[in-house]
Amino acid sequence: MQKAATDVAKEYETVSQTIEALPTLETLRTRIDAAGISQDKIASQVTEFFIQLQARKDQLPGIDSEEAIPAPLLSPKWIEEANAQSKSLGELAAKYDEDAKSDNRDEIRKKLNSLQARKWLSEHRAAIDEEINRLKLLNQIEKAKKSTNTKALSQKKGELAEALITDAFVKRFETELRALGASQVKVELVKSKVSKVLTPIEN
Repeated sequence: MQKAATDVAKEYETVSQTIEALPTLETLRTRIDAAGISQDKIASQVTEFFIQLQARKDQLPGIDSEEAIPAPLLSPKWIEEANAQSKSLGELAAKYDEDAKSDNRDEIRKKLNSLQARKWLSEHRAAIDEEINRLKLLNQIEKAKKSTNTKALSQKKGELAEALITDAFVKRFETELRALGASQVKVELVKSKVSKVLTPIEN
């Protein structure tokens, strides 16, 4: 009997040490908020139940007989609601996991960036068109400025002189003078840097 009593005492000690520590009221409130239990009535029931559990745990060291063991607590109603809430959250988490597998956020982000760019262009259309027209005008001015370069004009005048005032032209001119009875007018073909001109020769 002594051995049996010793074995029971050891078993009691082992079981007592395996009882987990109950959360403090502050930790419990944090867990209640994290679980999404927003109703004050249910939250207060949970808190009260854990207070009773802590009181029963505090009684354990002083129990020396079966008769001293307090009656077990009845399963509170809020446990059913908590189980339903847990199931709902589990289903929601599974849905999120499923959605994550077909995640197309990159594609959506690209579409969003494209839409934002189009929105910006639409909002600044007038300013953009004005800038485009300004740049076109500047380009035209630059082209016109280059076309008025004196060197280019001189070169072009020289090319025209070479093309138009030819020996055949001079001979034709002299022929016309004779036909008009003005052969006594002498002309000389004078070359300059940029042109060739016909200059009357003074007698």
